[in-house]
Amino acid sequence: MATQRPFYDEQYKDFSNFLGEAEYLYEPYCIEFKAASTPGSWSSITHFYPSEDDDGVTAVPLAEALPDLDKVPTTSTSDFQDEDLASPATKFPDDELISPAEAPCDEVDHEDDGQAAGGRSLTDGKFLGVLELIDTLKVSPRGLPSIPVGRKENTLFIIQNQRNIDRRAVGQVCSFTDDCGAWKPSPSPVTRMIKNGERWQSIILRGGQYGTEKRVNGKKMFVPADQQPSEEDILNVHRMYNILKADENYKRRATWLEPAPTPIACVEYIGHYPGAAPQGNAKATRIVLFTTQQVRDIRRFCCSSPPGEGTVLGVDKTFNLGQLHVTPTVFKHLGIVRPTTNTHPIFIGPTLIHGHSDRKTYSTFFPFIKQELEDAPKDLVIGSDEEMAIRIAAKSVFPTGSLISCSRHLKSNMILYLRDKVGVATRTRNNIVSAVFGPGGVTSSPTIAVFEERLNNIQTTINDQNAAYLQHFTSRVLPILQQNLDTMLTRTEASHDWTNNNCESMNHILKMKIDWRPQAIPQLIDFIHEIVKGHYTDIERAIMGRGEYRLHEDFKEYFVQPAVWCTKTDEQRRRHMEKFERVLKIKRSMAWQHLLTEISMS
Repeated sequence: MATQRPFYDEQYKDFSNFLGEAEYLYEPYCIEFKAASTPGSWSSITHFYPSEDDDGVTAVPLAEALPDLDKVPTTSTSDFQDEDLASPATKFPDDELISPAEAPCDEVDHEDDGQAAGGRSLTDGKFLGVLELIDTLKVSPRGLPSIPVGRKENTLFIIQNQRNIDRRAVGQVCSFTDDCGAWKPSPSPVTRMIKNGERWQSIILRGGQYGTEKRVNGKKMFVPADQQPSEEDILNVHRMYNILKADENYKRRATWLEPAPTPIACVEYIGHYPGAAPQGNAKATRIVLFTTQQVRDIRRFCCSSPPGEGTVLGVDKTFNLGQLHVTPTVFKHLGIVRPTTNTHPIFIGPTLIHGHSDRKTYSTFFPFIKQELEDAPKDLVIGSDEEMAIRIAAKSVFPTGSLISCSRHLKSNMILYLRDKVGVATRTRNNIVSAVFGPGGVTSSPTIAVFEERLNNIQTTINDQNAAYLQHFTSRVLPILQQNLDTMLTRTEASHDWTNNNCESMNHILKMKIDWRPQAIPQLIDFIHEIVKGHYTDIERAIMGRGEYRLHEDFKEYFVQPAVWCTKTDEQRRRHMEKFERVLKIKRSMAWQHLLTEISMS
């Protein structure tokens, strides 16, 4: 049966109207966004269902294809025991809901800063002691219907637990569903307590008898109680410990009493939340973000050599921005410079938000870029680290384009492989690495003939000093070095020492923008959009001679006095910006640059 794939629908052209629904589309629905006709704004263009089969596509109106938002869970959930526990959280009737203000804790609602509402802080980031837990659970009224959505760090929640009591009654394990990601299963101990006057003390059940342990001659000995308590006198304190799969320093503990005056549980979280790994169908989600201005700049700066000067389009995946991965592209904006260093700033380009990181995922990202660059005079030079999924997808979508890999990553990976996998001595390792990446090494070869000669020398060296590494070098490292050489010799944008430092700098900016705290997808999209708008605000400032940047020499004719710029109409400013966005940076030969230098010095 053909997969239904909705086509573009005008009703979702306004991104701001659609954004509120994005949080419902984490699981079974993929969404792509592209630029609207208004510069600097997002809009939706294509929505489709992820499909494993390619037996056909049936276009349907978008409104019919979107889910019933009232019936789709707002969070992606999973648990740690079995598939039965991966079901969405139970939906309670409205009259059973309890607001954060009514919750049995002295907590302020932190919803605005991403903190889950309705909790109570844990002192010193430690779990409560067993006596504190008993006191908390015995005096607390009815709890929250479920664990709240949001960041949970060094805090506890009192939640309703009747569902788990019912599960245990039929032999099923307890399920505490949250939005944190997958948890590792851990022991679930039971501590038995008995009231001794006004105090609770622990008691051990062994061999059908209750008692205590005493140390005799350095050994623990079980001592049965003289008077055996009845089952009604025993309070069972059940505790379930879990460690987050994504970060072993982030921990959760759920505690409940049996018997209990109220069917509630205390769920505690300690540590810094690292961001959830995508789960279930959320992994199939793909969101592509870009604006018209970004596309224009990539066309003129990354696809115009010759006759214009060009720059590499870098691609690099980053983590811990939210539930999904983020892969931004970056490029140097050749139209403006920093006056202090005369260097071009780094701009963020089209960005992919995604769950999977395989070839198929990236093969749906690059076509959007290619579609927008249709009829560009030259294909891209795409730079990345050694991530094969990105490289294979990029080459399949841009078969006449060029690839270049980060020399820093190549060198670092070679050092690690020689040291950790092969166990090469330090001096031998340094000799091999220097012969490949050092001055006069293989990677800096100016011609194919020089490359071949230097390659022959290093292969001989490797075979003599550590033959075990030769096969890995030939099959894994050499093809990338050859591809880098081909790109360097045919595209002047690339150099033998190209790195993806610009990509990593942008990833760092993204993390600073969100204050190193994972964000929900709608908020993350907002933050990325703010960075994009900030870039193009800097360009407007540069046109007026203001701000951190100035127009490059080739674009000086687009300078406008601040007083004049401010009196222009919106339409006049828009036309001026569009003219600026169509101009190439002039590519000068070395001879031409030398002549200009002589003229300027005379």
